[in-house]
Amino acid sequence: MNLIDYLSDHSTLRIIIISNKLNPAIKFNKYVHASNRIKILRPSIIHNIFFLRLYNYVKFYLFSFIILIINNPKIVIYFETLSGLPALFYKKIKKKRVSLMCHYHEYTTTAEYKNSMILNKWIHKIENRNYDNYQWISHTNKERLSRFLTDINQQFIRKDIFKVMPNYPSKKWISNTDEKKNKSVEPKFVFIGSLCLKNHYLKEMSEFVIKNKIQFDIYSHNIKDDAINYIKNLQSPYVKFCGIIDYTSIQNTLKDYNIGIVLYHPTTSNVKYSVPNKIFEYLSCGLDVWIPDNMEYALNYINPSNRPRIIPINFNQLDSFNYSSFLNNVDLSYKPSPYNYEDVYHELLTNILHCQQSSN
Repeated sequence: MNLIDYLSDHSTLRIIIISNKLNPAIKFNKYVHASNRIKILRPSIIHNIFFLRLYNYVKFYLFSFIILIINNPKIVIYFETLSGLPALFYKKIKKKRVSLMCHYHEYTTTAEYKNSMILNKWIHKIENRNYDNYQWISHTNKERLSRFLTDINQQFIRKDIFKVMPNYPSKKWISNTDEKKNKSVEPKFVFIGSLCLKNHYLKEMSEFVIKNKIQFDIYSHNIKDDAINYIKNLQSPYVKFCGIIDYTSIQNTLKDYNIGIVLYHPTTSNVKYSVPNKIFEYLSCGLDVWIPDNMEYALNYINPSNRPRIIPINFNQLDSFNYSSFLNNVDLSYKPSPYNYEDVYHELLTNILHCQQSSN
């Protein structure tokens, strides 16, 4: 939605977004946009049942391809391999009359593609054969992009189409941040994001806050049953599941906290070489951020001399962690987060406008 908000400010662009419907069981406000130049279509919903899921993939692909044919866009951007089939077929038909772009929010290794479902594997083979016809291919950080380039056959592909496009919040989050946020010595932890027991340090963090009698609030629209049941069984006033939070409400909600938590257990390359967007959202709102010390690439963003800070934590050794030494940071100078999408998306917009002009 950040990208759409940014692109919508440019009056020459008319944008059609094709996405999935939200699961009605999740009471989550769907993204809408006030501009009449932005049209959002949601033809299908993702199901856990195999045949329903397959049906909705087919429905999504056919609907998207028909929309492309009817509207005849000159530029098509898709996100992730699984969404790419209609765009790739459309490009096959239109050839040089359409500019094809792609952004990968996740990094998938060659081995993971081989072991993925047949549909995803097949679409990626088509991608690989056609990367030389793309105008833009981006990943969220340099490490992921580097590994992606090692994986693909790039012999005949122009190098200038490969870009880094992180997922940052808006500058508006930073300008509204209270500089004194982290001067409080009373910790109050918050976690926002997908959550399960297997792939997150939920158990370790919960045991830590209960032992030290520190409040730990959790917000998630994608929380697995094992995590929900674990939190319920704790019956602790210090670990609280607060339900779902809209993206537009995050900034205001984070005003009540001073430390944001990242709980990923880096069991895959995708996580190991990621920098979760929540890190930048926490920082923009003036929170210190605790991250697992084995999230290798995220460690590059540590700057201990300013606040708010990113603090690497060994979640397997929280019993011996002297957390109180990180709470009083009044001697550190406040430095607003430098990470915002306005600076990042400018290059993509320039590329889009160039393709738009070339097609006229």
